[in-house]
Amino acid sequence: MALSVMEGLVRLARKDRTVVCTIHQPNSDITALFDDLMLLAAGHLVYGGPWSGAVPWFERLGQRCPLYKNPT
Repeated sequence: MALSVMEGLVRLARKDRTVVCTIHQPNSDITALFDDLMLLAAGHLVYGGPWSGAVPWFERLGQRCPLYKNPT
């Protein structure tokens, strides 16, 4: 169900609409749909940019995703 909702939002975004949503613990199928990402912690922006850059960003900060774990 959540994936269907997100796919609908993607269709809207592809029609030059701005889509902003919040989602708690998305799975990898859903995060694959993201163009850009804003990650907040305690109300502060900790990452803003393309989804593809999030993991490398945190790795540069010394925060590696454990082997066999989904980074989402």
